[in-house]
Amino acid sequence: MVIFQEVESMYANLFERGDLAKARNYLRSFREQTANKPQVFMIGLQMGINVVLLVWMVWLLIIPSPGDLDCPYCAQYLSATLPVFRILLVPVVGVWAWALCVRQWERNNINYIYILEMSAFRHKSSFTHFKFAANALTLWLATFVMYVAAIRTGVYPRFLYVPPTFYPPLLFCAVLLYSLWPSSSGNSPKNYFWPAVLKTTVRPFGSKPVGFMENLVADMLTSAVIVLRDIGTSIAFYIDGGLHGIPTQESPQWLKHVQGPLITMLPYWWRLMQCLRRCYDAPSVAEALPQLVNAGKYVISLISIAMAVIGCEHGCSHFYSDSDKWSVGRCVWFSALVCGTLYSYVWDITMDWSLIEQVGDGRRCCFGLFPAFQLRRKRGLSWTWFYYWAAVANLVGRLSWAISINPNAITSMHKYSALLSSPQVRTTLVAVVEMLRRGQWTLLRVENEFLSNASHYRGVTDVPVLITFAEMTLGRAHIHTRSQKRRRKLMGKEGVAILLAIIATAAAATVVYIATQTKP
Repeated sequence: MVIFQEVESMYANLFERGDLAKARNYLRSFREQTANKPQVFMIGLQMGINVVLLVWMVWLLIIPSPGDLDCPYCAQYLSATLPVFRILLVPVVGVWAWALCVRQWERNNINYIYILEMSAFRHKSSFTHFKFAANALTLWLATFVMYVAAIRTGVYPRFLYVPPTFYPPLLFCAVLLYSLWPSSSGNSPKNYFWPAVLKTTVRPFGSKPVGFMENLVADMLTSAVIVLRDIGTSIAFYIDGGLHGIPTQESPQWLKHVQGPLITMLPYWWRLMQCLRRCYDAPSVAEALPQLVNAGKYVISLISIAMAVIGCEHGCSHFYSDSDKWSVGRCVWFSALVCGTLYSYVWDITMDWSLIEQVGDGRRCCFGLFPAFQLRRKRGLSWTWFYYWAAVANLVGRLSWAISINPNAITSMHKYSALLSSPQVRTTLVAVVEMLRRGQWTLLRVENEFLSNASHYRGVTDVPVLITFAEMTLGRAHIHTRSQKRRRKLMGKEGVAILLAIIATAAAATVVYIATQTKP
């Protein structure tokens, strides 16, 4: 393996101007998406449909409503049911982010299958994940557009004998049933997601050590606390008569002071247990110390959440937005929030991503007070600019997420932005941004673990070459000779499918709009 790396380094210096990623892409095994023409055409068709549905959804949300309709055909009911749709939207965004990560790992020969301890025979390429994500997004957008159109105009397909109030719970139940139903093919993403979640919950207290996959899943759950809170909010909404069109203006007290804080704390507590377990299993003090330092992030986050709950005991508006009254509790909460955010960001840059390294010639900066740092030279991705973008975007995402993890804090943000007048809209935007940030974090986290074994999850630093199931069955020469021509044909068919889908869906939207306007 050492000779292999030396050959890559030599080739990069001689022919690729030192770009190790390009040299690795050329020298290592070539892979392609094992997709056929009908599958690519269908994904292109769905992408075109999703584009039109997205435009249609935005148009339905911004047009003025008739104003003479009673609930459930009112803005209050639409806002009250957004958490139900958000429960499904955020995981769909997460699947898209995961598909993009897998695609980049494949293109840059990062053996994520080995790092995440997956089976190369059961795990499929990024194309499978894109297909799964496209199906989920089409289902969500179609249902949401039908629902918004019904709520805003009062028009819905009555021949289905299903009132609009049943759309959100029916969609949720259908997706939940599908996600729990085992797949016969054995390669669906849901077939290894739920086992990974189960391992994440039991590994800190079991006989086996915590692995990198369990670490990754627990971090993803910390980015999904809004979705976890929405489950309790949605249940309370329908218990209080949501199916009968009665919008709930105020959440129950048990939801604010018990369920919300408990669900928010749980993923951070689980991640804390993982760090302590890894510290316990560490063979030396040098490996145990970073785990204790990492555990400090989650301790500070738990303190911040606990202080937010205490401050909201008699109402949250004063605690979060009244700048003239800084009590001791509020100062402690704000200090914990700032420290936790900076703590997590510095850990991302220096440990999880190992994004910077000390300059080798001993140069110093800031009048010689500190050593000089630079972007790490050993990189797995071919885009240098992406590492700088990730550093900035991660800070923005961390700052927005710091407010959202505190129960009810986001409800006071409207005074800073007139565009974010609805608390549910603001919460949805923050949840989507956080899931995209987590996807970016995962991309660089796996890349860093692949290159340097940063967290010492493996006993050896060397990683075998990424070889897909298609390479093992077809052979490298067969794939290499047909890859370029096949890819051009598939891209052409995908473009045609997107164009046809946009035309067809736009025509359908026009027909529905005309029918709505001519309604007696």
